[in-house]
Amino acid sequence: RSQGCVGIDIGGTKIEGVLLDATDRVIDVCRMPSHSGESNVVTDIVRVARILSNEALPIGIGIPGQVSNVVNLDIETLELGERVSAIMHAPVHVENDVNAAAVGAAEFVEQVDGNATVVFLNFGTGLAAGLVRGGQAEHGYSGSIGEIGHLPIDPNGFECPCGQRGCLETVASGGAVAKLWPSAN
Repeated sequence: RSQGCVGIDIGGTKIEGVLLDATDRVIDVCRMPSHSGESNVVTDIVRVARILSNEALPIGIGIPGQVSNVVNLDIETLELGERVSAIMHAPVHVENDVNAAAVGAAEFVEQVDGNATVVFLNFGTGLAAGLVRGGQAEHGYSGSIGEIGHLPIDPNGFECPCGQRGCLETVASGGAVAKLWPSAN
């Protein structure tokens, strides 16, 4: 790659972008709250990308959940890569955020162990895992191999944004801890 690129992480509560030079050195960072809904997510991504660079640089986007179905951001179907590419006139690659982090972790581990299989557990707004073999993220048949947060563990448990009850994520995630932690209120 002779040019830099923009990397964007979409979270349930924030969107964060980085501008990398051609040697993958971070040049600039931008962080702001994320907003639910398809057009808001596209607008947020474009805003962050334009703050970071006025050039049509390649953009990598990490997004929670299945790439076109993001429960925590109230998105049922969204061709995110196509929409952002059309607006920014740049190539866009969209990957599950935890898979993207797992690939980064695997690259670090491979410096130590050559050919590692890495399982990366992410405890954020939600709960998910990424699996990397041979430097490639595994997606599974349905594209949701690491979506462990939506495994139902208690049919009488809390309602989950995915529509089920008692998902693991409702009791074992950053969002759940924030909601359930005893406070003075």
